[in-house]
Amino acid sequence: MKFLCTISILFVLAACTANPAPEDINGKLKSAMTNYLYKDKNADSSQVKYKIEKVVYYHDLIRKNYVCDFDVSMKLNNGFDTTGSMHAFISEDFTKVERGF
Repeated sequence: MKFLCTISILFVLAACTANPAPEDINGKLKSAMTNYLYKDKNADSSQVKYKIEKVVYYHDLIRKNYVCDFDVSMKLNNGFDTTGSMHAFISEDFTKVERGF
């Protein structure tokens, strides 16, 4: 009986996988988008600064990516600043970013 209980507990523990916290996903999505913005071919980090204000996302299980809407604040060296929204698709491993608009 002890053996059966031990095996059952092991199966339950193996079946339960920890889902990442929403705060962790938010941080990783913001980081991936920020890296993408600064690695753009015309981006000069000494001239323009980006700050991701907010991200709204959902996990698309069919395409295996995150569909995200970002509120981005952009500030230029000359004092000009603006805020806009960007739509992007980010892979599950947070390495690939595809802009929607």
